[in-house]
Amino acid sequence: MSASLMARLWVIPALVVCVMLAVAGVVIMFGAPALGQQQSVADLLKVIGQDDGRRTLDIAMMPNSKEVWQAAQELAKRLQDRDRALKPEELQPTAETLAGVLDRFPPGRDEKDTGMNREHFMMLAIARTGMPAAVPPLTRRLTDPNARTRMMALMALAEMKETPEARAAVPQILPLLEDKDSGVAIVACAAVASLAAPGDALAIAALADRLEADRELQWNAAMALARLGSPRGRLVLMNMLDRSFWEKIDLDYNDDGTQVRRKFTPQEVSRYLSAAVLAAGGLRDAELTALVDGLEKDPSIDVREAVRDVKTRRAAEAQTVTSAAVLKG
Repeated sequence: MSASLMARLWVIPALVVCVMLAVAGVVIMFGAPALGQQQSVADLLKVIGQDDGRRTLDIAMMPNSKEVWQAAQELAKRLQDRDRALKPEELQPTAETLAGVLDRFPPGRDEKDTGMNREHFMMLAIARTGMPAAVPPLTRRLTDPNARTRMMALMALAEMKETPEARAAVPQILPLLEDKDSGVAIVACAAVASLAAPGDALAIAALADRLEADRELQWNAAMALARLGSPRGRLVLMNMLDRSFWEKIDLDYNDDGTQVRRKFTPQEVSRYLSAAVLAAGGLRDAELTALVDGLEKDPSIDVREAVRDVKTRRAAEAQTVTSAAVLKG
């Protein structure tokens, strides 16, 4: 499946999984990274620091570029467990080093390239430091001519939901909900859902405008709205909570020159149905609640677990309300 098609089929809970799949894919392409786990973060940063930001047409033929690419990939993977990879006092210097290297990459480089390049791995790595210094290099790339770069900037920012500076960047993300590349617009939904505050009026209005867009964007906009506590996507969510809705859909697309027509696979149906359950389960809506509860005996264990997660969350919220009422009384 092509990168552009994968982007069109992304849903909010799959965001991090897709990042991991992208990392795994490039490992298969080039083999196990030569740098290996024994390299320290300082060693990886030293290699990355050699990058001059110049375009390379084939990193497999450029030893230095390949080494930097592998170092950036390894650092992004290592920083998924930031507390284990770095001491607290090392986070800021690491972010500053990566920001300095990213500044060497000119906007619009490799405009038609849809693959993961070393710049993209650096973007993930700097986001995973959680430092405010990571935000400017990422927000600058939200307007990059390369769609993959815009997408990676959104994905990186979405991982920074605990960083106030990243949450403050939501107004800069909202225009990408109307990006000319549908994959970018879909990931923008995920980023808004991750970073915007519940009830954010501007974010809700911008997402609601996408409920009349192509169906993949509708789905993601509806789930993002639910994540922000808005019921404006409830009609879309009602369809999404129906297994038969997914099973009846015909997919018709061009994959690297080959025209493909097929149905969603059982795994895809389960994934999207689970995503809808987790999103809709956060809304206090009687009809949506009934639809979620009706999936408690769904054939998919993933869907059943999603329903149980929602019911557990509801019970915990009810207990909190009851406890608060008792204390107030």
